[in-house]
Amino acid sequence: MKKLFWFLVVIFGVIALLPLVGNKTISNELVKQVKEVNGYGVKVLDAKTNSTYFTTSQHYTLKVVDKDKFVDFLAKKTNANITKGVTSVLDDVEIGLDVSYSNFPISSSLGIDIYPMTFSKKFINKEEMRDPKYAKFLKTVLKEKDLLYHLDINALTKSFDGYIKDIDKTYTSKNNEIVSIKLKGLKFNGSGLPYDPTYIKTVLKEIQITTSKDKKNMRFELNNINSFSKMENDKYEHKTKIKTFELSFTKNSKDQRLSVKGLKFGISSDMKGKTSDLAGDFSIHNIDVITNKSRVNVDKFNYNITLSKIDTKGIKVFLKLVEQAKQQNSRALKAHLQQSLVELISKGFELNLKDFSVQNIAYNKKSLNGFDINSKTVLKLDDGSKSLSPKDMLSKLSIDSHIHISKQIYPFIEKQQPLLMMMKSFSKEQGNNVIFDIKLKDSKLTINGKRLGR
Repeated sequence: MKKLFWFLVVIFGVIALLPLVGNKTISNELVKQVKEVNGYGVKVLDAKTNSTYFTTSQHYTLKVVDKDKFVDFLAKKTNANITKGVTSVLDDVEIGLDVSYSNFPISSSLGIDIYPMTFSKKFINKEEMRDPKYAKFLKTVLKEKDLLYHLDINALTKSFDGYIKDIDKTYTSKNNEIVSIKLKGLKFNGSGLPYDPTYIKTVLKEIQITTSKDKKNMRFELNNINSFSKMENDKYEHKTKIKTFELSFTKNSKDQRLSVKGLKFGISSDMKGKTSDLAGDFSIHNIDVITNKSRVNVDKFNYNITLSKIDTKGIKVFLKLVEQAKQQNSRALKAHLQQSLVELISKGFELNLKDFSVQNIAYNKKSLNGFDINSKTVLKLDDGSKSLSPKDMLSKLSIDSHIHISKQIYPFIEKQQPLLMMMKSFSKEQGNNVIFDIKLKDSKLTINGKRLGR
């Protein structure tokens, strides 16, 4: 009995001492990460630690002293394309970093708050000259930590979740224009590292921007946004749903408005094998456009396309060149990009426009019905061929397209597309639709069974 008693005393004693020993795993990792950032254009101005029996909190004040190095660091960590506008604002910015974690070594949870403490002096000075009220508003935003990004990381499960602080701000410019900004309910969670996740899901309840001056008003609003991305080696998938989107302008009680309901889009890619598959889809349940003179309503818009059986090595080279072209603009790079595309296409592909359609278009409440287009284009290599010369491509190319356009819409499209006017003699009518069945095979082109050329 005494042995058991002293055994329990030792066990509970060790547990009681664990928080005093501290969580060296997280502490050492923090030191490592701060040192790493310190070598990429960021200087640690201040570091404070506050420990209680159960938890430790640390505050770091970081300053961007070399914006180019810091942007390169962010780009490498996130694979993001950071614009020049963002880069210019980062100069001399001070960033607050608040970290909290449990003192128990067995804990692997880490809480992080990131927020700007100062903007670039050049940026603030410029805004003070342009609009002192806006500059004052920005300083208030910083003081109240309105641009706060919170992150919780679990190193054991390799997962994370977090949010961006709700924003509800209004300011009046020097021209007496009232601007209101709202951001509500932006939350996210995922797996992997936060800057390089394997999966991430994001939810945004509302974002709203309004301006008003005299009798002029502008309103931009997005509601109920859900998105997820999944990254696994050479596979990628992304989907986004937006319940409503609205952009409106009011002048002297006259409304102009764009309203979108049920917007969905997604992209995916699979580059694991010798050939790759890419896909994209985009759909809108309803679009309503109101102007001073007219109203256009579009019902059930769909666009679904796939690109498959394309050379994996070739498309990776092409995409890498596209990224380089975003950073620099030279004739040599453009020529290289063009040559890369020709080589990629010459190795064969299958392009399938599965669905490009609109159920109905109404103009000033008058129904014009819709259109439906699908098409399949194939460039197939002979067995053993590595690629095709440009001269041989046409003979190996096959196209099978079907176009159905309502008789009410056709005249409008014909005015915009002269090619349809040239094809009018080949058109065929079926019920309320004008039809074009276009086929290309063995270098022979036919429209509705009629051959073009000899």
